[in-house]
Amino acid sequence: MKAKKILKNMYFVKFGDRTGQFLIFIDYIQDTKMYNVLALPESEPLYISQNDVEKAITHKVLDYVETMPDAVYEDCRNEFNYREKNK
Repeated sequence: MKAKKILKNMYFVKFGDRTGQFLIFIDYIQDTKMYNVLALPESEPLYISQNDVEKAITHKVLDYVETMPDAVYEDCRNEFNYREKNK
């Protein structure tokens, strides 16, 4: 799955430790093959490997919700950066 197709998307977590959370894919770091993700409603910054994301989508752990509008995505990106800097 291409990283660009996942970025700006919101997914719902159906199973596992984060059941009930929404994940917004903020950025993809090519060197590490990791996604920067904002978990809602806690606004927690997460780092998830490309491999784990692909498995979660394939095994239907993550359910696609929507592609975020640009303004909402920018707010989420700013929140991710703020939370990351203020850990």
